[in-house]
Amino acid sequence: MQTEFSVESNDWKMRQHGSSRYIVFLVLLILMFSVTSTISETHAQVKTIQGTNQAICISDECFNLASRILTSMNESVDPCDDFYQFACGGYVNKHQNSETGSKSTIGDLVKLVDYRVKEIFNKGISPSMPETVKQAIDFYEKCIDEGTQNNSGLEPMFSLLESLGLPRLPIFRSKIQLLPEVLIRGDKMTGKTPFFNIAIEQQHGNTYLTWNVQKQVFNKQLFEEFFKTLDRHFRLNVIDAQQAARDLFDFYSSMFTFSVLDKNEVWMSVAEFQQLADDNGITWFNWKRFLTSFLEDSSFKFDLEKGKILVRGPTIAKQLFYKLHVAQNQRINSYTWFFYFYSTAPYTMTDFRDKYFAMDPHFRFNSSGEIDLQTRCIAQARSVFPDAISYAYISKYFDEETKQNTEVMVEDIYQAFKLLIRDIDWTDEQTKRFALEKLDAVKQNVGYPQWLMAPGALDGRNYCLEDVRGDWLTMNLKANIAASKKYFLYKFNDTNWTGTSKMAMNACYEGRQVYVPAEILNSPFTKNGLASLNYASLGVFIGHEFTRGFDDEDLTVEKNEEQKKWWSRKTLKNFDERVQCMVDQYSQFLIPELGSNFKLNSIQTISENIADIGGLREALLAYDLFKNRQMHNVNGTEALPDPEPYLPVLTSYSHKQLFFLGFSNMWCQKESPAHLSQKLSTDAHSLSHQRVLSTLANNRDFAEAWQCPLGSRMNPVKKCIDW
Repeated sequence: MQTEFSVESNDWKMRQHGSSRYIVFLVLLILMFSVTSTISETHAQVKTIQGTNQAICISDECFNLASRILTSMNESVDPCDDFYQFACGGYVNKHQNSETGSKSTIGDLVKLVDYRVKEIFNKGISPSMPETVKQAIDFYEKCIDEGTQNNSGLEPMFSLLESLGLPRLPIFRSKIQLLPEVLIRGDKMTGKTPFFNIAIEQQHGNTYLTWNVQKQVFNKQLFEEFFKTLDRHFRLNVIDAQQAARDLFDFYSSMFTFSVLDKNEVWMSVAEFQQLADDNGITWFNWKRFLTSFLEDSSFKFDLEKGKILVRGPTIAKQLFYKLHVAQNQRINSYTWFFYFYSTAPYTMTDFRDKYFAMDPHFRFNSSGEIDLQTRCIAQARSVFPDAISYAYISKYFDEETKQNTEVMVEDIYQAFKLLIRDIDWTDEQTKRFALEKLDAVKQNVGYPQWLMAPGALDGRNYCLEDVRGDWLTMNLKANIAASKKYFLYKFNDTNWTGTSKMAMNACYEGRQVYVPAEILNSPFTKNGLASLNYASLGVFIGHEFTRGFDDEDLTVEKNEEQKKWWSRKTLKNFDERVQCMVDQYSQFLIPELGSNFKLNSIQTISENIADIGGLREALLAYDLFKNRQMHNVNGTEALPDPEPYLPVLTSYSHKQLFFLGFSNMWCQKESPAHLSQKLSTDAHSLSHQRVLSTLANNRDFAEAWQCPLGSRMNPVKKCIDW
């Protein structure tokens, strides 16, 4: 037996269900396509079923969505018991795990965007392109040109090492004056130094210098494998790989192991920092000289007499400088040689490139499997030229109507969140007022920065990349220098969308701004035919990001992005109680694929859980605001018929029910146990299954729409809600 809702009454009906629905769906598709072809000249997208008042959406978008939702469902499951299986059971049963261990509707969109971007690169350079787009494609083409890289061999890298004052191979026959001469040249030519990192950072409209200990991660196996690769290249035992690896790892461990965990940040003048670095008053590393050289490549104006450096970990800095001062030159030289060898080898021959991606801890940790050369090179080009790729993508695939509709949605969600804040009963009026002021300060950004598509703006904004040309190694070195020294976030004084227009398959909240990039504005997030389904997918994502500004991590940040205790003690206590409710509730979620007693780490995911629950509430209320405008005249005084049609075959579900189906369908995912295990250990988000079940179970409107009995699994008596 199969349960079904009536659109008119939402009363449960019982009917037999087998393959009949799918047969009806196929027949309806045939009939609808014939209708569409008949009425296409009038651009109609809605058909009224004869003998009823029910309007059916017959656009391609609605057909595609109806097919996706219907084939994903398992209607034999009681939606009040397990709505994820009800909405996604069919999807999970029919899909196999991909090579990455996961198959999902969101993943399908990622693949679509990746395919489109690959097409942009593969079509090559055309004369009409902005210069920055040409550079991006040239970068990609040099990346995939393994023949030229292998023909050039290691000579470009060896020439660079000699220019730094280091030997071609790690064999030191004479004493080298290392500090600061080699480090000055290394920073000048690569934008890197082996022991510390000087950076130009930009935040809240301010630009400043920072000092950090170098965070490059090495291990003994990595040292040894690279020395062995070098030996294989020369077909000689150039160096004793095992012994050299042991010596380097011992030095690396002693140099970067500190007696304290210093998270302090202290502003220091150059003179004060020099005093910190000196050993008993002896100046052995001239910081003014190093910084003078560092700043020559940058347009950042820093006063060496009056300017302040933000030193992160001053105790660590003092310990590091002392270790460098007393260490043997031979050991310092060997480590410095390896650091610059390792930084440049990936841009030489394929053997060294492949070894780098196989051994580097960062790539090993973040990679989900083998990555082909084209995909890797596209990722590298996108990271160096984000504006250029966004420009090319938007020029070909983006439409302004979608942008305008999304801007309306973002404004609706903003207004919905304001209403929810005003309506909460667990905060005092002053804290509520501060929360509303913080929300009012959030800037809304949809699609892309306004300047991006203006004539000449792309090349003008990317002035810092104009020198990223040459052979493959040179391009990468210049790209690193440009990123670390020449790009200035606030150079153009934008009030919205600060930073690059980086392509992203996600909305985000960052620095009092909500970003909704162009790449996410595709199905299943939008272009779904019905407003209920657009608000249920993209709308929930946007609401999620608005809520991130008010979760447990951001509650001490006020409207100007400054750390401030703006919550009253009683309100904070009430908030903490609600957070604990979520922690307790989510911790009961079992993951049978990994074992009978395997549970979610609900503390690890709490910030995202707060945003999930709040985001759904905001999106649903925003949809109600949208519907209210649709069903009333301009003055709001006269009720109008509901213009929103229904989906083909899914006419038995109300718009509110379609909202919750659309939300759940977005999270349909097939995951292997290995993929689940990795996500549980590293991901701040709950698993897709739980994101559906717990978010809906804490929503009273869901229980009402599906008439779930109080106390059922999807309508628990105790609900956990913050915003």
